[in-house]
Amino acid sequence: MQIIELKEVQNISNNKSLDYTYSRFKELLQELRNKELSQKVIACISRDIKEINSSANTDKILSKLLNDKHTKILTLVKKEYKLIPKGRYTTLWAILGIIVFGLPLGIICGKITDNMGIIPNYIYNAVWIN
Repeated sequence: MQIIELKEVQNISNNKSLDYTYSRFKELLQELRNKELSQKVIACISRDIKEINSSANTDKILSKLLNDKHTKILTLVKKEYKLIPKGRYTTLWAILGIIVFGLPLGIICGKITDNMGIIPNYIYNAVWIN
């Protein structure tokens, strides 16, 4: 059993956000076609694609539907096969590093040198009330 094809959407080039979401979803499907997947996973993915193909929604709703199905398929593949997109944890740890280390160390260095030039004033006032 194969993953069914995603139907082409007319006038997609008018909406850049929808175009990006649609191409990202097609790219995911293409990568999944190159992997050996179980019949259960293929059936679940095909069911999601049929729902998208039968949808006659507007641009915004179709974009949300594509994003929801993209997330659902990624979660399913991650759970079943432990496959994740390239750069997933890099992004996750970069954000965590900024929040946990970057901001507190910046505030400490700014307080020690008495130069809070880089830290925005609203953060400075929220953390260090004079």
